[in-house]
Amino acid sequence: MATLSHLLAGRKRESYVWTFFEYSAEKDKSVCIVKNKDGEEYGKEMKGKNTSNLKTHLSRFHEGEYERLTEEEQKLKKEKGKAAAEDWSCFKPKEPPRLSGKHAGQSETVAV
Repeated sequence: MATLSHLLAGRKRESYVWTFFEYSAEKDKSVCIVKNKDGEEYGKEMKGKNTSNLKTHLSRFHEGEYERLTEEEQKLKKEKGKAAAEDWSCFKPKEPPRLSGKHAGQSETVAV
């Protein structure tokens, strides 16, 4: 049986792929919850929670769901890109300092 700290450990599952899978910490398996034509869950179990493996499963066995996944990921990528650009918009590139006096526009000759 898994302890509370074991269940809460790890990163938050943010990937859209988790719409199509559930993770069992006790078994350390991800289970496909996509329903077939009869309304029954596919139920395929895969070891761990590697999202790349889960995406591969969708691409091989559930083409429509895989297309939805890729569309949603593209939307999220665009939104994150916009948000990142807005977060950094307050930082403008600095102009180099302007030189004055003998350094402005003149090169100094140094004897060697």
